Amino acid sequence: MTKVTCKGSVKLADVKSGAGDLATSGSVTLVNALENGVKVKGVISSKALQTSSLAGCSLGVEKPGSLSAVYSFDSKTTKVSVFGKSTLQDREVKGKITYNQKGDAWTGEATVALDGPVSEVTASYDLKDKAVTLSAALNISGIDLEPEYSLNDKALSLSASKEINDIPLTATYDFSSKDVSLEAKINPATVKLTTSLGGNSAIGLMVSTSKTFDV
Repeated sequence: MTKVTCKGSVKLADVKSGAGDLATSGSVTLVNALENGVKVKGVISSKALQTSSLAGCSLGVEKPGSLSAVYSFDSKTTKVSVFGKSTLQDREVKGKITYNQKGDAWTGEATVALDGPVSEVTASYDLKDKAVTLSAALNISGIDLEPEYSLNDKALSLSASKEINDIPLTATYDFSSKDVSLEAKINPATVKLTTSLGGNSAIGLMVSTSKTFDV
């Protein structure tokens, strides 16, 4: 059985002034699960149809929890990730090593499960840029918080998620750029507002939706 997911989105650069044309995009994703658990996924983008090219198209294979590989037709590059997990002092540790042929970049990531309000801590390292990023997942008063800190750039960002009246809400804030976003998933659409607190900034709006069915 193959699962087909159709996605579409509409984006407006500035709600306040109505400046800029509406930007539309879409894609069709087909996922076929084989008997051995391997999933084969193909993505066809609306840009490819508009430009009669392979822009935005990709083909990937995935063995959940073990390996994933994605080939991008427009850049002619492959991205491979290897996953693993083990136990260290009675705590689950998940690891991931990724190689992206585009940019010749290697990254390593380790996530440790914890007890208490902080449920996990993740450290990632970019071998090419020698960049270290730390992140965590915690819950305070029913709000899921995910702080992230880049040691090299000394940049801190924070996302907060909570479901209110059956509507999942997510707010993000970047302390360096002062960029802020608010996302609400109102079935069947997702609405996202973006702006910056650093002056008279534009307010961007994006509305997206998706539908999955079996064929």
